[in-house]
Amino acid sequence: MTFWITMFLVNMLIPAALIIMGAVFRRATPKKINRIAGYRSSWSMKSRETWEFAHKHSGKIMKIVGLVLFVVSAAVMALCFGMDEDEDGVGMFAMALCSAQCVVMIAAIFPTEIALRKNFDADGKRRAKPAGA
Repeated sequence: MTFWITMFLVNMLIPAALIIMGAVFRRATPKKINRIAGYRSSWSMKSRETWEFAHKHSGKIMKIVGLVLFVVSAAVMALCFGMDEDEDGVGMFAMALCSAQCVVMIAAIFPTEIALRKNFDADGKRRAKPAGA
């Protein structure tokens, strides 16, 4: 039983981290633009406005992705529960799940980068909204 508890907890770390980071990014954007903490990309660091936008947007995306990954990962691990006699197989399955979570976590960056480019020009100034929008 300890094996299953460990496998479940390990596979919930990435979704839990995304949920927590999402909440932190939305509520507590770092005060200064820096290269150490926060959502750091060349677009997010162009101005204070892009910095705040990136944190709010990425926080929302991370929270949603984390919640979806949490549910999907729990369901996938529940499917493995009957494989008690094959701990190596379960370990490989859990490693594949963790790898998939990492891919999804990295892919969650793209919506924020796209939103930054859509809403701000190359100098970090907000684009004018089209008339009637």
